Amino acid sequence: MDYENFSSLEEAKRVFHIQISDQEPLFGHIKSCHVGEFLNTLFKDFGSLTHKVGKNRELSELIIAPILIQVRNIIGYGVCLLSDVEFDVDPSRGLTGECDYLFIRSEESFLITRPILPIAVAEARPQAVHRSFPRCIAQMVAAQLHNRMEGTDVKRVYGCITTGTVWKFLLLENARVMIDRDDYYIDDLGKILAIFVDMIHVSSPDILSKSRIESQLDCQKRQRRINEPINISSI
Repeated sequence: MDYENFSSLEEAKRVFHIQISDQEPLFGHIKSCHVGEFLNTLFKDFGSLTHKVGKNRELSELIIAPILIQVRNIIGYGVCLLSDVEFDVDPSRGLTGECDYLFIRSEESFLITRPILPIAVAEARPQAVHRSFPRCIAQMVAAQLHNRMEGTDVKRVYGCITTGTVWKFLLLENARVMIDRDDYYIDDLGKILAIFVDMIHVSSPDILSKSRIESQLDCQKRQRRINEPINISSI
């Protein structure tokens, strides 16, 4: 059994002895941040392909990877982004298998240390995001357990499920999983970036100072032309 085998929230609750709620707006207070010329240019170049995402996982990756790389660029240091990484923590509980993406508190990519944010890629089909909840929660529990085994002080572990065009966020604290009640879409990319930066800061407050976060995320008033909504009309 591995992450992929978890098929229901009830199973996750039973195996991991956790509570799950989905009525809380976790990130309503977060303001959108500056998207940047890199992502604006990139999405204009292949934005017309996004209507085919549901038919092609590779196209989903073309959307997801640059966004996560931009998150890493905003953070600047102290965090590493891993992709398609084997994350085996406790095979007896099904906490083994591959993470599509994983943010860790380290600048070294050859060793998983302080995992803080697993990201699961879901197929762009109706209800696919919801069907990926159990897998993502299992990976979050694995990250929490890994940190406890290593004696690292990571009180909150976040998770994300995305099709590339739809993004859903989760929080694990102690034995409670909170699923953000809101969905986020690619045309609000500034909000998605800001949520990622906030999650990483809350998980690892030593990585970014408050002043630096505010500097990075204060994009409503600066460079407004660059920060105009991305036009992906075919989504």
